[in-house]
Amino acid sequence: MLRSDGRRADDKTLIPQRAGRKLVWDTTVTDTLAPSYLQATAATAGAAAQIADARNNKKCQVLDLNTHHFIPLAMETLGPINETGIIFIADIGRLLTQATDEARETSFIV
Repeated sequence: MLRSDGRRADDKTLIPQRAGRKLVWDTTVTDTLAPSYLQATAATAGAAAQIADARNNKKCQVLDLNTHHFIPLAMETLGPINETGIIFIADIGRLLTQATDEARETSFIV
């Protein structure tokens, strides 16, 4: 399960997680104040995370989406998380809440 750059994604589930597909995720942490992101992050909060999201999606296009469900998880050093990552974290929190009856599970993750 390699990306287009020959590296592996960060992790995957062994048990099919979603619609019979294994969950694969790749995590990136970007520096909000890096010169390469500064113009975008000055205009829009979370822009660096969205740029990293798009980059991760491009690198992982080689995955077979019939057998894998890919989640690019991109976070910035000053806090913002990409939209896909937020949905993923919310899903995990919801499932943990169902399993434990603790309504604050999502806040413990982030």
